[in-house]
Amino acid sequence: MTQEWDLKDFRTLLDKFLLMSEQEVLDVFVARGGATHVCKAGNYVYIPGSLPPTERVLLVAHADTVWGSDANNVKPTWHGNIVTGSSWGAKRGLGADDRFGCAMQYLLSWDQRHSVIITTGEERGCVGASAAVREIWKELSQHAFAIEVDRRGDQEIALYSDCYSSAFLGFLGERFPEWDLAMGSYTDITEICPGAGISGANFAAGYLNEHTSSEMGFLDAWLRTYEELGNLLEEEVVRAFRINRVKPTKYFYGYGTVVTPGKDLWAGREWWEGEWEADDPEEETTIEVAKSWKVVDAAESVVGHVDAEEHWYLKECVRFVDTDSFLLQDLEEGGFSYVVETI
Repeated sequence: MTQEWDLKDFRTLLDKFLLMSEQEVLDVFVARGGATHVCKAGNYVYIPGSLPPTERVLLVAHADTVWGSDANNVKPTWHGNIVTGSSWGAKRGLGADDRFGCAMQYLLSWDQRHSVIITTGEERGCVGASAAVREIWKELSQHAFAIEVDRRGDQEIALYSDCYSSAFLGFLGERFPEWDLAMGSYTDITEICPGAGISGANFAAGYLNEHTSSEMGFLDAWLRTYEELGNLLEEEVVRAFRINRVKPTKYFYGYGTVVTPGKDLWAGREWWEGEWEADDPEEETTIEVAKSWKVVDAAESVVGHVDAEEHWYLKECVRFVDTDSFLLQDLEEGGFSYVVETI
């Protein structure tokens, strides 16, 4: 579908998904046809793929954002291949988490060979994913594995407890040797995979500063994931990666619909308290200016900011600000300047 697309076409697609309401995102997938399960409560849309169950992949993304279900009032503003939000109403973020994922799954599932499920309520505790497991877990189990696109950053794959087999871990390491593997906390596949008995992983969608008004999206990072997953889905799936079907353990109950960035944003995430230690302290880097992080354009107008209370984010994502990071290259190509301090 996208062979003749240029960067402008991809930016236009992402803009459309960023500006949609939650229901409009679901409607876009339903309008394509083939949906066998549309939750009456509006919690998910499931469209099965045409490939045999052992050969098809379940693609996952969520239509909701932490900013509510209405159409976004944040205008996407592009700085080269980097998009930020310019709000003309209440202070809120871009919503790339997870509209970037929805847009990608929309393209990856275009030929309907593989299945796709778009959920709502992920930010409130994976409400849609939980409903899907209760109602259609047998259908969801008829897949080789699951691929979610709802991870910050670039070239990273997140795994979750009870969501993957050792064989699947080996498959990811062999198939994506240049990508980093990390352990995540809670997202839709933490409900879907144990509930359906299939392995799954969460791939980087190309955004940073999610859940804040300074959220940024990186088209180049998004395209890297899109290309890699597109190649994967074109290949023949040689085996299914099954896991034991268990009831997921829910220890994180979502962000709610109203969030105060820097204040109650991370309420309930006690495991992030305390000092973070790098594997190699000599190579630990961060972006820090007067106990805050800023990314500014050539005119010195602030387009991204993480305050001191969210400084843990930079430490947890230290690889994103390594001097060899693709994202720093993207910032430079987009005309942004930044300060890097080695600590």
